[in-house]
Amino acid sequence: MLSKKFGLSMIVLGIMSSSAFADSIVEGRTLNVAVSPASPPMLFKSADGKLQGIDLELFSSYCQSRHCKLNITEYA
Repeated sequence: MLSKKFGLSMIVLGIMSSSAFADSIVEGRTLNVAVSPASPPMLFKSADGKLQGIDLELFSSYCQSRHCKLNITEYA
């Protein structure tokens, strides 16, 4: 029973430390994302040619919370 609790504790500790490490990787840097703007409502171009959609909102919010810059490259 003690070994199961210890094993579970180690797994939880590993998960928590890996997410903290992942956050520090992007902090203050640039996140490069390649997107295909042809899948509304996830990502599409508006009438004026600007990217819009749920994916863009997610990427932007992530970068804002991590204080990093978002660089988007479009592909067909």
